[in-house]
Amino acid sequence: PGPASNTVLPPKLEGMNTPGATLGRRERKLGTTICVSGISDREKKTTVQEALGEFGHIVRIEIPSGRRVAFVEFGDKRDAIEAMKYMDRKMIGNSTVTIKMADDRGPGESRA
Repeated sequence: PGPASNTVLPPKLEGMNTPGATLGRRERKLGTTICVSGISDREKKTTVQEALGEFGHIVRIEIPSGRRVAFVEFGDKRDAIEAMKYMDRKMIGNSTVTIKMADDRGPGESRA
């Protein structure tokens, strides 16, 4: 869908409906992200996926470099709660981890 690649858009329509324009501004659901603490600083995302993927659809995994933590966002709040409940104080890779709900509000964002 959309104009063919050889179609010239009128100036007022340029930049409208640009694919991927909202890619970085995805709305996150509250309570779907868990914080996995105590993970090895060399742990791979695939290891985290294998350990937690059985609880539900994982939207994203972030492992900030230099920190022993991973943030795992699930598609559904219940899946995040189940993963936290059953995997807290269990092994992921070679580390015993602590899992809590993450505060997934962005900077300056508030929830009413």
